[in-house]
Amino acid sequence: MNEQRLARISGLIYLAVAVLALVASVPQQTLVVHGDPAATASNIVGSTWLFGGSIVAWVGVVIADAGVAITLYLLLAPTGRALSLAAATFRILYAAILGAIVLDMSSAFQLLTGRAEASGLDMLQRQAIALWSLERFSSSFLLALVVFGIHLVLLGSAFYRSGYVPRAIGALLVAAGAGYIVDSLAKFLAADYDGAIRAIFLAPAVVGEFGLIGWLLARGVDVGRAVAAATSVGSGVTATDPARGS
Repeated sequence: MNEQRLARISGLIYLAVAVLALVASVPQQTLVVHGDPAATASNIVGSTWLFGGSIVAWVGVVIADAGVAITLYLLLAPTGRALSLAAATFRILYAAILGAIVLDMSSAFQLLTGRAEASGLDMLQRQAIALWSLERFSSSFLLALVVFGIHLVLLGSAFYRSGYVPRAIGALLVAAGAGYIVDSLAKFLAADYDGAIRAIFLAPAVVGEFGLIGWLLARGVDVGRAVAAATSVGSGVTATDPARGS
C-alpha cells in the first residue's frame, strides 16, 4: 500500500476516533453526578439508550485507536522504525487500558438497569456500587491519558523527523502529548484542578491532532520531503525548507 493511501486511511480512522470519543464522553459528563448515587442512577435509567450508546462508542474508540496505531506505524516506519514502533506500542497500550476500564461503565449500566445479577444487594447498594464504578472509570481514564500523552510525544517526534508533514504539526503533537500528561496527572492528584489552565494545556491537542487529521486527509504526505529529510540527516547536512520555516 502506498504512502498516500496509508495517509488518508490514517486520517479517516483518526477522525473516527475523535468523533466517537466526543460522542462517548457526553453521557459521562451530563448523567453522572459525583457524590450522588441516586441522582446518577435516575439520570442513567432515564437515558438508557444514551448511556448504552456511549459504551458502544467507547468500544468503537478502542478498535479505531488500535487500527490507527497500525496504519500510522506502517506509514512512518520507513522514516524511522524504532520511533514509529514505540509510538504504536503506546497507542495500543492506551487502547488496551481503555478497553479494560470500559468494563466499569458496562458493570454500572447493568447494575442500574437490572441486566446483572446482584443477589443480596438492595437498590441503594446497587446505586452506590454503580457510582463507584463510574468514578473509577473517570480516574482510570486520566491515567490512560498519560499513556496516550507519551504516544503523542513519540508520534509528534516521528512526524517532525519524517518530513511527511509541516514540522509545526509534529511540534504541536509533542506539545499536545506533554499537555495531556501534565493535565491528566494534575486532575488526578488535585480535586480542585480545573478551569482556564486546563485549556492552556489542552489547546495544543486540539490544534495538533486536528491539524494532523486535516493534513493527512487533504494533502496526504510529502514523500519527496521525507526523502530529502532522510538524506540530510544521513549526510549531516541541514536542508532549508521555507514552507516549514526550517
